[in-house]
Amino acid sequence: MSRYQFHRLSNARMKDVRQLMWEVFSYRATEEYLCAKYDTRHIGIQHLCFLAYDGDRPIAFHGAFPQLFADQQGQFLAAQACDFFTVPDYQRQGISRDLGRAAYELMRSEGIRFIYAYHSENTYHSLKKLDWEEG
Repeated sequence: MSRYQFHRLSNARMKDVRQLMWEVFSYRATEEYLCAKYDTRHIGIQHLCFLAYDGDRPIAFHGAFPQLFADQQGQFLAAQACDFFTVPDYQRQGISRDLGRAAYELMRSEGIRFIYAYHSENTYHSLKKLDWEEG
């Protein structure tokens, strides 16, 4: 288990996601944009994302979007994992792995049947540590 604190994303924490995006990518997103991006109330689940903190400092983020899928039995919930980033000074400490596990446990508790992602070179290698299966 990590020595850092993990918190589920909320609109009140969007300022921290904004700060992380700036620190990691030099990308300036507005809080309004982020609130709209992660607004999934229409699915019935809000914020399947987690932030990691070192004290009051946000240091990592693990995001996902719930989606409705359908099969022969009807509709069910799945999630697209996306937006994983960690402040450079905190990389290679297992924070992303632990944050991902917390997010996946939340998703299981919310009834998510499966999680998928379109990986980059970086996320592919880091998510293999979370027992992702290739299909």
